[in-house]
Amino acid sequence: MKLGILTYHFAINYGAVLQVFALQETFKKLQIESQIINYVPDFHEKLYDIIEIKKSILLNKKTKPLKTILKYLFYILFHEKDYKNKVSKFKHFSKINLSLTNKITNYYELKDFNQEFTHIVCGSDQIWNPELSNNFDDSYFCKFCDSNIVKISYAASIGDINLLKNDILKINFLKLLNNFNHVSVRESNLSDFIINNSNTKSIVTLDPTLLLDQKEYCRIAIKSRIIKENYLLIYQLNINPKLAEIAKIVAKKFNLKIVTLMGNLFQNSIHTNLLKSIGPSEFVSLFRDASYIVTNSFHGTAFSIIFQKNFNIVLNDNRNDRMLNLLNNLNLENRIFYSGKGDYYTNSLDYTEPFKLLDKIKLQSLNYLKNSLSITNE
Repeated sequence: MKLGILTYHFAINYGAVLQVFALQETFKKLQIESQIINYVPDFHEKLYDIIEIKKSILLNKKTKPLKTILKYLFYILFHEKDYKNKVSKFKHFSKINLSLTNKITNYYELKDFNQEFTHIVCGSDQIWNPELSNNFDDSYFCKFCDSNIVKISYAASIGDINLLKNDILKINFLKLLNNFNHVSVRESNLSDFIINNSNTKSIVTLDPTLLLDQKEYCRIAIKSRIIKENYLLIYQLNINPKLAEIAKIVAKKFNLKIVTLMGNLFQNSIHTNLLKSIGPSEFVSLFRDASYIVTNSFHGTAFSIIFQKNFNIVLNDNRNDRMLNLLNNLNLENRIFYSGKGDYYTNSLDYTEPFKLLDKIKLQSLNYLKNSLSITNE
């Protein structure tokens, strides 16, 4: 058996890179030879290319010349150097830690992998989100695969279930699912949608990052502390003033320095201790060494749990399903801050019961993989 993994592995995004690393390591533990198919569509690569980013900033030069020039200069002065360093660290991490095939950029080149792999696993991440791939990318539904290839989805996501209210997208999505021999998804509402609207069986499986434990992540982390003082880590994808407000209250209560890490490109924070050029290994280290974490990110939540940290989450305007599912499943709902709906807990967490629940869900996810791969337990 040789297995190919097809997912968003190339994004300058901590969750994207660490989830594929975790899935690769999980297959190693199952004694399965796997390789990440280095499929990088042109339109995706442009999202992270430095030259293309500059071009996109200058798009409105004719209609809004002053605003565009100021934005461009701001990028050059305050972001470009840090972003180049960040990209370099992501590439280094991938080179050292990910087993990648040769790079390919189009659907037709994928057909060559029918000769290399007996199984293809698609996932995790939002590989089925039509907003990220200019409609559905058939590649992430294994449409290129020959009939003899076993085709599996693992914790795949469409991002926002409301996208399937569009009848054309809904019909196309359900049709593409027929390519798979086995289907698992990331969110319960997507699994329910598939079951209620098709004959395809679907289950919910853990995000791959939660299949590994903290010891396994410590092996790829920066060994020394990045921040010497005791600190509260803010990790957010989108700036939320309420999140910063909560962080200040908690930091004052526990006498912690506030350190901020942004997940999205080029967003500024009101905090002076802003970490910009952080790579995946440093990301893991920051969670490992934090005294407290406040986040609005799913992977921020996941790594808080993996490293058994005290934390709070602040919900986003939308796409909270993953965080809510995870916290509800682990009986950690009281770590959620609901604006205007009472107190949030900052007491020290006892992870004994949550980890028992996590181990149970982890076992179900691993059993799905074993069954899909026809691995028998000894």
